[in-house]
Amino acid sequence: MVRDFLDKSRVYLFVPSFGFFPTVSVDPVLFRPTEAYYIAQENFSLMFRAGVITRALAYLQCYHEMKFFWANNPTMSSRKHEQVTRRIPKLIGLLWVSASESTLLPQLCELILEPAYVFHPILGSERDEFEGLNLVVVATDSENGCMERFFQIVSTMQFVHSAPIVTIVCLLAVNAVTVCLGAINTSLPFVFYTEELPDDPRLMPTIGNGHIGLTLLSDSVYMNGVYSGKAGLSHRARIPNFSNISVMPAAGNYTISYSLNVETAIFQINIENNDMKIIHIIYAHRYYNRAIVNQIYIYRTHNEGSLKLNVQHKPGKPTTDIDFSDPPLTIETSESEYEQNLDVIRNNQTTIHLIQGYTAQITLTPDQRFASYRFVMTVDELCSVAKQEITDVLGRPNKKLLKLHRSEWVEFWNSFRIRIEDNLELEKAIYGSLFYIASSLPSFKTNHPTVDYYGLSPTGLGRGGVDLLDYEGHSFWDTEIWMFPVVMQMDPRWARQLLNYRYRMLDAARDHANKTGYLGARFPWESAYTGTEVTQPCCPVIAQQQIHITADISFAAKNYFALTNDLEWLNNEGCPLVENIAEFLADRVTYNVTTGQYDIKYVMGPDEDHVNVTNNVFTNVVTKNALYFADLALPACNVKRYKKHPSWTTIADKIKVPYDEKNDYHPQYDGFTRDIVIKQADAVLLAYPLMYPMSQTTRRNDLKFYENCTRNTGPAMTWAIHSINHLDNGDYLKADINFRRGYRDYIRQPFQVWSEVIRGEFGATNFITGAGGFLQSIINGYAGVRIHFGCMEIRKPRIPPNCNKFSLMGIKYLGSTFKISIDDTGIFFQCLSLNVQQSLKLYDGIDTYDIGPNLIFNITMDRILIKPTRNIFGSKLRLKDLWKINRN
Repeated sequence: MVRDFLDKSRVYLFVPSFGFFPTVSVDPVLFRPTEAYYIAQENFSLMFRAGVITRALAYLQCYHEMKFFWANNPTMSSRKHEQVTRRIPKLIGLLWVSASESTLLPQLCELILEPAYVFHPILGSERDEFEGLNLVVVATDSENGCMERFFQIVSTMQFVHSAPIVTIVCLLAVNAVTVCLGAINTSLPFVFYTEELPDDPRLMPTIGNGHIGLTLLSDSVYMNGVYSGKAGLSHRARIPNFSNISVMPAAGNYTISYSLNVETAIFQINIENNDMKIIHIIYAHRYYNRAIVNQIYIYRTHNEGSLKLNVQHKPGKPTTDIDFSDPPLTIETSESEYEQNLDVIRNNQTTIHLIQGYTAQITLTPDQRFASYRFVMTVDELCSVAKQEITDVLGRPNKKLLKLHRSEWVEFWNSFRIRIEDNLELEKAIYGSLFYIASSLPSFKTNHPTVDYYGLSPTGLGRGGVDLLDYEGHSFWDTEIWMFPVVMQMDPRWARQLLNYRYRMLDAARDHANKTGYLGARFPWESAYTGTEVTQPCCPVIAQQQIHITADISFAAKNYFALTNDLEWLNNEGCPLVENIAEFLADRVTYNVTTGQYDIKYVMGPDEDHVNVTNNVFTNVVTKNALYFADLALPACNVKRYKKHPSWTTIADKIKVPYDEKNDYHPQYDGFTRDIVIKQADAVLLAYPLMYPMSQTTRRNDLKFYENCTRNTGPAMTWAIHSINHLDNGDYLKADINFRRGYRDYIRQPFQVWSEVIRGEFGATNFITGAGGFLQSIINGYAGVRIHFGCMEIRKPRIPPNCNKFSLMGIKYLGSTFKISIDDTGIFFQCLSLNVQQSLKLYDGIDTYDIGPNLIFNITMDRILIKPTRNIFGSKLRLKDLWKINRN
């Protein structure tokens, strides 16, 4: 390509002889290159295949090289530099496109896109920003099909700040057609666009990076691990949102639109009037994770006079959670547009340092065609970190700052993605669900070391405060049962961080068990910074009786270890965690001399409508699971320590699992009858996710009975679980009905924000617990992914309803990565990357195959198993303990 042979010390001027291209000239008074090469059309033909678009590609590349040289010539004075760059034509090219060359259109589109990230046509690389480029394409009526293809390609591209203005001139048409690609392509599944914001501000999207989070255009920011209030009054401490900035033209009418691109985690506001176009982007930086960034780009479109814009800061009322008593500290920066203020914030646990910048008004002077501004807010416990972070952010050119943020999100989406075809509604629901969960999880690469992570709340890091509907930023069972199975596939490192939070709270859990009269560790129903019980004073019964939270944590630990075989984690954190949990659960059961079984009394299961029950079936089965796992795991850590314990398997074997033999189903608890109305999925959780062994008729009856007695106003996860279990039973119509029910009634437009309740009810928003259940119905339901000890199972994968194609890319197992794809040609299992330290084999029920890095296997059986060649537990792995996983 031209880029490879151009000499940066020379300027190449291309004068095309085939017409229409403007001749690019340089004023010899301002700039005398040592040598100029005039490349004629015939010379280009020697190096490039003939054709108008091919020559245009070469010309455009030369043109970019010229701009690059002009903008970076060190011998030029700043005044001459400005004069030269202003003379660079904005018109990139004029193309006569023929249908025979339509195959080259993707290359042309890529080249149009390139300057958006590499060159600034006015300011060069000095400011490293993008104003917008023009391309005129000329076509005849007979070639309109080619032009449709052109726009189809270009419309799928994502432009950071602005985009080329593309004008089609149809020579035989009456009117010219102008299309501005600065507008958002609303057909993209990862772009959520609207011209009108929701009436309920709680339905605005949340953004975050695991360190800080916020609901967009709100007055509050929340920081990981920062809470205010004692015991049941604990809640995320509200930090005033000094990044909540509004920029509007000072006079005249304007149009406005909003979009959230979840691929890049960027919220964009577009404002236009007759004089200017304003692009305002907001994001929580993924690399500079202490920073919330506002970048504002102003483009003059008409009016040669001064243009004024009003800037409003809306941090909201002063917070009652934090003391702002320390005086502000001014920080000097190289940015003249605004100053930086530091506030020291204190609550009863943590000192936070917040820095923000501000200005009251922006003016575009008559000689300015373009201007950009940045407003940054940083938050951290350490003043030095907050100050250094904002200094580093301001030291980065806009493009590089944005690129660094985008690259972190690109890495995530490249490692895990769910794709479907021909169902835009479902695609948007999937993208939104993944994004809102990932936004609350910490970055792996950051400018400063990350602090300890304090868990996932049901409404994420961007919500909290004293609003009980936001669950106050606390961690519940939602993490381990509803979000953890998704998170560990998104990235097992995130799953480990969630378990590390529970491990760090182990001492508090031991203390809780001791104070309530039990051995081991009893985790609280609601947990925050200290790991003590922080359930509201209104609801003591919930805190006392929802003991399944402790067993749920062990269940997540088991799933993580089955997925990773992470022995380092097991030895250092896993075994102490599951050992103490098993001690508590073994002490919590009561032996029934009449039945010869163990009962668990005075509990509340997942169905919170019923309290003080005996033998809640979910609680009992997840307790059995925790005891079995402890018996299996501890010998791998410390045989001597394990020998001091009685056999937890003996206890687990005798824990009662309520079962009605006559009706062949599992009653929810002792004394349960089928005319009792319940709130949400409880007994149906036995089949999935607990994978408790039962006959297919029992699974069907559990679904049938509980579908008839579950109230319609319950949370979305219920229907996701019903969908998964119907898929296992082969009842695909019922599975599809419950699947659609599990997201359509709960996602709010236009930003795909999850609600805890159906329309007409009032509940939590940004309810990522519901997102987790929904994503499980895709990953573990339609894709059929199940993780067991000793194998990964792919069970009956099929396409979700109303779709033509389906793929799940980034399935993790024992350090390797896989993909499942389904279309009308078949079901394919593909190895994307292989952990060479762990050999794997594929079993389809008939033959065995070695898994190599290029394996693509056509699945024709109901299931396949992926197994390691060496079992980490050796002969100690008993199918009885693990629900007979390979026989079920």
